[in-house]
Amino acid sequence: MAEPTAPAATAPRLPQMPRWQSILRSFALAKDPLPILDQALRRFGDTVRLYIGGVQPSILTQDPGLINHILQKNHRNYSKSKFTQGFSRYIGHGLLTNEGADWLRQRRLIQPGFHRQRVAGLTELMQQIIAETLAPLRQQAAANGAWWACRPMS
Repeated sequence: MAEPTAPAATAPRLPQMPRWQSILRSFALAKDPLPILDQALRRFGDTVRLYIGGVQPSILTQDPGLINHILQKNHRNYSKSKFTQGFSRYIGHGLLTNEGADWLRQRRLIQPGFHRQRVAGLTELMQQIIAETLAPLRQQAAANGAWWACRPMS
């Protein structure tokens, strides 16, 4: 979650999860964050203001345009949150936690691996692994009479 370094002059008014709800969900968020964050997005929409731990004001979004704005087009205008900076003690200083010139250096090092042609070249391998992983589940479902388990995977 990013924090703007300068206040936007025309910042839109966002739905906000009440601070007391954020406090009540703090332990559940720490234990298993994805269901809690998903629930907040379902309730409040694609973008919501909330307080991590009831303390840290944050913006949570799944809006592709806003994500593109923050992470690509205007990344220099946003700094990592204190939460993310603190997280670096546990996971190190990688793309998630780094900023500035060091982040840019790391980003440029991995960028070729995410070129459209390289990712497309991995598609067949990913599909094969998915099919192998799902095969036992499909067999079990077919044995239990699930109609969809008998259909070939596309």
